[in-house]
Order: sequence, then structure tokens, then C-alpha cells
Amino acid sequence: MTQQAASTELTGGVGFTYEDIVVAYYLAALLREELAAPLSGIVKTVAVQQAGHGYPMDDIIVEFDNAGSRLTLSLQAKRKITISAALSNADFRGILSRVVATRAAPGFQDEIDVYGFVGENIAVDSLRTLQRLIDWAKSSPTGADFVARFATGGTAAEAERTMREELAPLIGAKSEDDEGKFYAQFVAIKLDGLMEGGVRRTEVVNRLQELIAANEDGQAVMLFDRLCRIARDGAGTARKWTRH
Repeated sequence: MTQQAASTELTGGVGFTYEDIVVAYYLAALLREELAAPLSGIVKTVAVQQAGHGYPMDDIIVEFDNAGSRLTLSLQAKRKITISAALSNADFRGILSRVVATRAAPGFQDEIDVYGFVGENIAVDSLRTLQRLIDWAKSSPTGADFVARFATGGTAAEAERTMREELAPLIGAKSEDDEGKFYAQFVAIKLDGLMEGGVRRTEVVNRLQELIAANEDGQAVMLFDRLCRIARDGAGTARKWTRH
């Protein structure tokens, strides 16, 4: 695995503990050349703090190879996320603003690239409601089919109708098709269990152990900790890691 350093304004570093661990999760997948949530492709590159390189959603950028197609996952990482359009909810409104900018950015692959957020603490009900919007958009052939779910007699319940109405002014959709595509390419990832002692962290450590000739003195655990440190150090210099 090689890393490329790029000059950029310091935007990461100390304090992004959850972000460090999420980056380490993707770096582990890069090392093992395997899948990682939420896509089905193999992780090929991982980058952090890429605002200076044309990525509005700059916390974590992961490139996947899916059956020969290269697609990009752009994520904002927050330990706690409240899904709401309230004026006081600057974090979530900021995520949506970055999504809009991502869709308009040069190089964005419509209907291929995906974007969204990853968090540890997310209210179950609001996440489930947002996920229904995403799932409906993915399963709708056209924007009109997606919107029809919210018409009188449609399948959408009050929670989904309310969320769609509240988010509508923030997503910048100019048509029914735009709205459908916005949600179809959106990902809302609840990634927990990565903290010390967590179930998911243990699973990653077990996979890393297969890369070590002799797992003496907890080498696999130290390897994951090292990936977290690499992620933290890389945040300040817009690091990009790849595997040849």
C-alpha cells in the first residue's frame, strides 16, 4: 500500500476520533483487497480531507472496483447525527449542502457514484424513515414512480411524507427525476462497534490477523491501532492511500 501526500489547508487531525476509526476500517479493507460497507466492490483507494482536490464531501473518499467499473463513495463522518432539517441542525444541513455540491462537481458520475454520511449514534426511527426514501428511490424506474408513492393513496406513511417535505428545500432537486436520483445515490451508514471492545472492531482485527505471519503479542490489534494512527496523521495532509 502506498500513500500520496497533497498540500492542503489543515482541516483534520486531533479530535476526529470516530473519523479516524472509520478510515481505519476502510484501510483494513484496502490492505486485504476486500469489500467494505455499503458497496459491493473491492476497495482500491482511500483518501481523507480532500476538499482541496475537488471533493465537497471531503471527510472520507473511497474508490471501489465493481466488476471493472470504478466508482467513488464520498462520506462525511460524524459520531452523532440527527436527521432533521431544523435550522439549528447545522451538521445535517451541512451534509445535504455538500451532497448538492458533489452532484454538481466535475467528474461526478451520475447514477454510479454515491455519497452520504457515516455515523455511530443515529436515532433509529429517523434513520429508518430516511432509508425508506432511499430504498424507494432505488426501486423506482423513474422520478415519477418515486413521487407517486407520496400522492394520495400512495404507500408512504406520515413519517416519510413529512421527511420528504422537510428535506425538499435542501436537496436542490429541479425535477422529479432529480429528486429520485438524489435519494437513489444517497447512503446513510450506521457504523458502530468499532470502538475498543466492539464487535465490528473484533471482526476487523480477526481479518487483519490473517495478514500476519505470527500473531504474537497481539500484533493484529496493534495493526488496527496503527491504521487509526495513520488515518489521524493523514488527515492533516490530505493523504490518499492506494494499493498497486
